[in-house]
Amino acid sequence: MAAAGQVRAPDGAGEEDVTGDERAVDLRLVGHTDEAQVDRTLITGDVLFAGSIGRTDLPGGSHEAMMRSLRHAVAPRADSSLVLPGHGPATTLGREKATNPYLQDIA
Repeated sequence: MAAAGQVRAPDGAGEEDVTGDERAVDLRLVGHTDEAQVDRTLITGDVLFAGSIGRTDLPGGSHEAMMRSLRHAVAPRADSSLVLPGHGPATTLGREKATNPYLQDIA
């Protein structure tokens, strides 16, 4: 944990993801709380959908790896986080923790 007022750069923090003309950067700022994340929006692609998860039967897919991603990178985030899947309706992480059968045992 960083000392008050110090910026700690966790793995992946500050990494930039560029798709076409769109750019996303993982930023972590201090001040409001010990480790306030700027944005509470999760762009989950085809990993997490409203009510389901993505297919893992495609080349390179792994159900175990997807569940690890959900357990360690997605589930710990705030319930109020907006989830934007690769397709289908947007949802919130809290709704998915409460209703998505794939998150029941890990959330």
